[in-house]
Amino acid sequence: MSALAGRCACGAVTVRAEGLSDRLSACWCEPCRRWSGLVGMGIEVAEAGFAAEGPVQVWESSAIGRRAFCGVCGSALGFWPLTGAAVVEPCPGLFENAGGAVLHHENFVEKRPPAIRFDPEPDQLSAADYAARAPVVETAEPVPDPLAGGCACGAVRFRLDAAGEDCGACHCATCRAWTGGIFVGVTTRGAALHVEQGEEHLLRWQSSDRVERVSCGLCGGKLWYRVTAPEGDRVGGEAGDVDICLGALDDMTGRPLRREIFIEAKPAGYAFAAETERLTGAEAKAR
Repeated sequence: MSALAGRCACGAVTVRAEGLSDRLSACWCEPCRRWSGLVGMGIEVAEAGFAAEGPVQVWESSAIGRRAFCGVCGSALGFWPLTGAAVVEPCPGLFENAGGAVLHHENFVEKRPPAIRFDPEPDQLSAADYAARAPVVETAEPVPDPLAGGCACGAVRFRLDAAGEDCGACHCATCRAWTGGIFVGVTTRGAALHVEQGEEHLLRWQSSDRVERVSCGLCGGKLWYRVTAPEGDRVGGEAGDVDICLGALDDMTGRPLRREIFIEAKPAGYAFAAETERLTGAEAKAR
């Protein structure tokens, strides 16, 4: 593929990739899902063919890799191996139409929530399958709790009094760039969200006059999207609503995917298998 230009959600970080693969990968391991807010997605490119400029922050997530994010908006930029590999994996959300890449395989599929499936189903790799091909660092499994969660590095922890029984996806350009792939959230009221640890580490970005997006400033882990619009302005949700990133919760199971918005902006290279209500951006704004 020819050279492609991309950017983070706020535009502070710009990237250029030459020779980007046409294969997209998805990873459900613990660090990936908490860092991205759902599933870590990447497209391989030779390290020599990739460049990023701007306020890039790096979190050394393990002895084998680093994860880069924008220091202004928290957008996921990509995974950089520390094992001498000559490739890096920028996130598809940086590029228009995910750079034209098509979902090729999923890693750590046993950790994927039952409600989330892709159609067509890509190649399926378990943790054991992946470990046979590449180095793996084991991480502690959280105690299943659908009302507790935190970031990828553990600096931020939160608890909910209550939350919605289902989840929804947004494919708008801002959500895709911020998460690096796909935003899927669980709605609750702002008063039901309690930060129990790491308030000082929250990276807040006002992505519009109606919405604030929050991630961890240490690791870039995606946490939630808060509607800051005045009462009566329902664009993006009800005033005071918070959409918790599904991947930030300790337990991702038990919440079916019910709706997708900005469906016209979804990249062509992947699709959910679930039967969902699918709305265009205009239709979502009209509600």
